[in-house]
Amino acid sequence: MNTAVLEKVFNCPTLPSLPSIAIEVLELTADDSVPVAKIAKVIQNDQALAAKILKTINSSFYGLAKPCPTISRAVAYLGMNTVKSLALGFSVIDLQAEGGGAFDPMAHWRRCVYGGAGARIIGEYLVSRDAASGPEVDGDPEEMFIAALLQDVGVLAMFTALGEEYDDVIAGAGRDHDRLAALEQAAFGVDHAEVGALLGEKWRLPTSLAELIRYHHR
Repeated sequence: MNTAVLEKVFNCPTLPSLPSIAIEVLELTADDSVPVAKIAKVIQNDQALAAKILKTINSSFYGLAKPCPTISRAVAYLGMNTVKSLALGFSVIDLQAEGGGAFDPMAHWRRCVYGGAGARIIGEYLVSRDAASGPEVDGDPEEMFIAALLQDVGVLAMFTALGEEYDDVIAGAGRDHDRLAALEQAAFGVDHAEVGALLGEKWRLPTSLAELIRYHHR
């Protein structure tokens, strides 16, 4: 592993940082016994996140008979894992860097969203299938959503820190994402999966999420 490249990435002053509110929500939801009111209070302290969650639960997707007026009701209705995935999802949106050269931030974000949505759909299918026939799936669809949503956060970190040097690697890979990881290893001695996992550890993400980011190309 090229420690010089890692030092350059993690010493970058503009390296993406996960908002403190997202980290706090992650830490709280890791405890199944935490009161809903405590999670709601933390979210309410961030007006932008609170507004996004209320907008989401009152959308046609959930089809509520009456509008949900408070974060505490939203958390009770959605459940901790869904609230956690929303908080992280909105945070990842805010992390998006400006584009340049071969790096297309919109395409990067689409990949994140499609990956997350696809992982959740597969997770929901497996859970419903195994509820009827077994064996039990070890996982939660919302956890699968978060892991897939964050799997390529290392790409964002490497582009932010390495600039044109990394953009040349992206250009060489084209649309072949597996080739991107191989070219990263050849050019820098490390790939975006490892960088993303280390960034997740820096953000204090759960170990399970960091490991899923680390091994998503395997």
